[in-house]
Amino acid sequence: MQPTGIFYSTWFLFYRQDFPVLAKHQNTLFVNEDEIIQAVYYDYGYLISELAAAGLRAVSFTPPQVKGFQWVVLMKAC
Repeated sequence: MQPTGIFYSTWFLFYRQDFPVLAKHQNTLFVNEDEIIQAVYYDYGYLISELAAAGLRAVSFTPPQVKGFQWVVLMKAC
């Protein structure tokens, strides 16, 4: 990616506070444990921290029109 480029991505996101039973280290929800590539939901805060660790930052979050579908996340290099 160019230093001035924008990365367009889509994510299934959830808010950790909606799942108080999750331990601190649990940041994902799987739709199918046997086929984890089908869909994985990531905690919103976890995604932000992982982006920062990778040298990226989100510049835009667009929620889905239907709850539970993919968010559009635009990111760029820090």
